[in-house]
Amino acid sequence: MIPQSHGQQEQLVGQRIRVGNFSGTIRFVGEVANTDGEWIGVEWDDPQRGKHSGTVNGVEYFQTRQANSGSMIRSEKIPPTQTLAEAIHDKYIITEDTLRLDAEMLKEVQKQLHASLFEVVGMEKIGGKQSQLAHLVDVSVAHSPVNAAGSLAMFKSLRSLDVSASLLWNWKIVGDVMAQIPTLEELNLSNNRLVSPSDDEICSLVTKFHSLKKLVLKKCALGSWPELVRLARMWPLLESLSLEDNEIGIVTEEGYELALTKLRSLDLQNNQICDRESIYALGALPALEELSLNANGIGRIVFPDCPHTEKVDLFGKLETLY
Repeated sequence: MIPQSHGQQEQLVGQRIRVGNFSGTIRFVGEVANTDGEWIGVEWDDPQRGKHSGTVNGVEYFQTRQANSGSMIRSEKIPPTQTLAEAIHDKYIITEDTLRLDAEMLKEVQKQLHASLFEVVGMEKIGGKQSQLAHLVDVSVAHSPVNAAGSLAMFKSLRSLDVSASLLWNWKIVGDVMAQIPTLEELNLSNNRLVSPSDDEICSLVTKFHSLKKLVLKKCALGSWPELVRLARMWPLLESLSLEDNEIGIVTEEGYELALTKLRSLDLQNNQICDRESIYALGALPALEELSLNANGIGRIVFPDCPHTEKVDLFGKLETLY
């Protein structure tokens, strides 16, 4: 149930929910005129799920970024969420009940087929092996209703984590995950909508992302290159970044001395980059070796003129261009 106090209501704004196959962001919690009880105002990722832009019967309760992508729902419609620790436990741990059931199924198969070759062995070994959370290296809980970290101290070997299309909603939570798993180098946050942190929050989160080398942010509705560079100050050692399908249109040359200084691979497929100034701005990335610009509507790339005895001062380390 959604809490009733004003302070708790404010804390819910910005959080992510999933109802059926539709995901959205909470924009409002409170009463609606001429109705009973509390309502949750949601901006849906898919505008077709919405009914209005946050205005009901002439009263504006919130504003949506996309027209008519909002609606009001009751808290009872919102399914429960879980922590990342719970999601990993549910997917990767074989419980005693599961072992017992699998053993019984194998015995039944053996009985029905009259096959003595079917032996019920090794189930304890399988369970024991998969229960060793400390040995997990690559984990995916994509599409799980994860909205918090939980206790992650047992994941001592984890290097790659996929939490795409979950319900993570701010960078503090992501920072909590990274801080608890110091071995984590690769992180997939695709299809998540994260609240933009303040500059002070970015400064406080920098130390939590020191192990991160590869980050995937496909379809995260980032929209702005300057905002991306601002966020990148949190990832000082990042080498690979995927920003596919983020509605990025104009790239400006930013303060790369503070961000993306070690970036070697950048994927900007399926965005809206088509002007040469944006291409030149990307050329200022100091360590860039691989760049993907497919499906951006770029007809051709023309570099500025320079004397034939000199090189264009762009893409100094680029080796591969898609």
